[in-house]
Amino acid sequence: MSVKSANPYVDFGKLLIELRLKAGIASQNEFAGLVKSTQQTVSRWESGHSRPRDKQVPLIAAVLKSDADTLLAAAGFAKKTTVVSFDQPFPIDALNPESFEKFCHHFLNAMYPGEKVYRAGGHGHTQDGLDISVDFSDGKKFIFQCFCGRGSNGACGQSGGTHQRGDTLKNLTAAYPIPK
Repeated sequence: MSVKSANPYVDFGKLLIELRLKAGIASQNEFAGLVKSTQQTVSRWESGHSRPRDKQVPLIAAVLKSDADTLLAAAGFAKKTTVVSFDQPFPIDALNPESFEKFCHHFLNAMYPGEKVYRAGGHGHTQDGLDISVDFSDGKKFIFQCFCGRGSNGACGQSGGTHQRGDTLKNLTAAYPIPK
């Protein structure tokens, strides 16, 4: 069984008193007016019974001529981190055949750093694409078929009439995971 502290923000309260007095603000009432709060609320902050809302801290920091991040940390607020999402799908179907082949080569180089990755052979008369070989230092060899079948409109979207290019790359990464 855990027991909650009666004053969970006591460290914040001590810091607030110290900064208030250092700023030359003698009373809780005066400070409350400056931060748009009440004397009772400031009393609860300083006693460690409660803390201001995170949105109030920048004003408090400005009044006390202090750092908002220091006050936020003392009050137990986690530092906010900016999260950037890069989950947009790569437009692989928009690549022309030559760019797709280059992409496959660079992709395999990135998947297998330090291994020998090279084009094996050339375009055949019935093949729109290339084979890329990966020779491993332990003697293993993988050969990947990277091709792009052209539809009736000349677009590069189907391979062999049944698989999307994106599916080919998904299958490559599933079948041959990146070595650790």
